[in-house]
Amino acid sequence: MSYTQITYDVADKIATITLNRPEKLNAFTGTMQNELVDAFGKVDKDDNVSVAIVTGAGRGFCAGADLSAGAKTFDYNERGDRPDRAGAGRGPDVNWSDERIRDGGGRVTLRIFECLKPVIAAVNGAAVGVGVTMQLPMDIRIASEAARFGFVFARRGIVPEACSSWFLPRIVGISKAMEWCATGRVFDAKEALDAGLVSRVVKAEELLPAARALAREIADNTAPVSVALTRQMLWRMLGADHPMEAHKIDSRGIYGRGQQEDAKEGVVSFLEKRQPHYPNKVSTDMPGYFPWWRERRSGSRSTARPRRRARRGACSGCRLIATEVRRAVRRAGRLQCLQIAASKARARDRRGGPRFGSCRASATWRRRRRGPTRASGLRTAGRAARNARPQTRGCCWARAA
Repeated sequence: MSYTQITYDVADKIATITLNRPEKLNAFTGTMQNELVDAFGKVDKDDNVSVAIVTGAGRGFCAGADLSAGAKTFDYNERGDRPDRAGAGRGPDVNWSDERIRDGGGRVTLRIFECLKPVIAAVNGAAVGVGVTMQLPMDIRIASEAARFGFVFARRGIVPEACSSWFLPRIVGISKAMEWCATGRVFDAKEALDAGLVSRVVKAEELLPAARALAREIADNTAPVSVALTRQMLWRMLGADHPMEAHKIDSRGIYGRGQQEDAKEGVVSFLEKRQPHYPNKVSTDMPGYFPWWRERRSGSRSTARPRRRARRGACSGCRLIATEVRRAVRRAGRLQCLQIAASKARARDRRGGPRFGSCRASATWRRRRRGPTRASGLRTAGRAARNARPQTRGCCWARAA
């Protein structure tokens, strides 16, 4: 993919991605979105890249969304230049699960979040709207004294985007996040530093050298696979509900990486007091437990638990048994619901309500109220399993017997 609104350069294991619309203060467009997503895909695939730096051309980092469409800027059904976002409906007829309603900034930040290499933001000037929210999944943010930040969405009649409602409170806390988003005011680099949004503030001429020096330290001294795993561990554990989840992943990492060549090289190079040369590659040598998380999808089913599948290697007979048991359990559950309805009807009858059996529907309940209980339904499920149990010698159930 050739780039028109960003530049992509690689030198000494450092990829530099520059937002390149200086005449518009690098305002964000759909084209820039697609190019950034593609660029971070290159970062992941290239084993000659250990760190990525993101900065802006000219005197701004990114001035937010391009507002040249005027009042129609955020109404994609009215705009003629964004057919990729139009057609999801209007008003009560919007299809909220349609891929076309996904905001472009969110696509970029999710791609950065999933990146396997550390990302450094070198904020050289104005960074407002998506210009600041796209920085949130970047691991380290360094700002020049000329940088300005603003979560201005409420002042434009919209809401924070690019997953910033997830990232920002985790970085600066809910109180400061709400202050910045509710007021929509623009603030300077010192306030960003005091709140922890950036890690340091340097003079404008020292910004890129400082970012490259940090990237150089990472690239020269650390194992790329270890850094890739560490980045995902730190970010994804922000949503864990117990430290045991971190312990599980830590333990897999120590055990798995301990068997790879990087761990041997790390110990030997330290003992020999020499520069390490790590042989493992991110593209081919990630440990077997990676990734350990369930992939998320956009739309109404994004949080739905996937359908449980039969265990790997189970034969067709075992899958048949599992299906028969599930069906029998569902039937037992329905029978229990019918019993509850019948007991309520009998209670109405005792209170002097309409006599149970006075209509065709209640007669149906009366016929069914003496039906099997859930317990008997579960016994039926057991019988179904036994009847469906294959007797072939090759079946794993038969082998277990």
